Amino acid sequence: MESLHVYHYSLKQQALTLFNLFPDLIMLGGRDGIDIMMPEPADPQSLQEYRQIGDLVECPGLHKLRLYWAPRYQEPSSGIPFMFTMAVNRAPTFLRRSEFLQIGGINQKYAPFQFDDDEAGIRAWLAGYKVGFYSCPFVRGFDVGGMSLFNREKTKEQSLINAKQLYADYSEYIANGYLQNLVDTANSLLTSQK
Repeated sequence: MESLHVYHYSLKQQALTLFNLFPDLIMLGGRDGIDIMMPEPADPQSLQEYRQIGDLVECPGLHKLRLYWAPRYQEPSSGIPFMFTMAVNRAPTFLRRSEFLQIGGINQKYAPFQFDDDEAGIRAWLAGYKVGFYSCPFVRGFDVGGMSLFNREKTKEQSLINAKQLYADYSEYIANGYLQNLVDTANSLLTSQK
């Protein structure tokens, strides 16, 4: 049990180290990183279903993203695997509480769930903050509770509603490359893991 405690302490210490190294880091996720892209046009008669090819996940006409399961860079002074991304999946996520509340916290327009973490990441970048993704071995596949057990159909429905809302609110910054440029510029200060 002691080794498990040390392991979790190490992950927490890595998170704190990253927050200390990057004073403008407002969100740090450990599950996956996300760069949001403009979706390809879709045939209006086709079903709106997500598909994944490599690290690209897309529902044509609705939503497109690049999904990172592991950081592609590392922070040079600490060697911590890390990268900046447009957004992070909120499970698990560390936040700078006061700064996060200053930019509005979780946007209730995206309630009850789906895309609120993506929207918060975009809003953080637009407010002059950064969003980061670090290597936290998150165990996936426990689909027996919460949203997965009781809300499968509602999750699909809410994804359609909130994806449309996300692009209505931010497509200008996604389509013109402004957000991706902010992320790429921040990542240029990191060391490649290749």
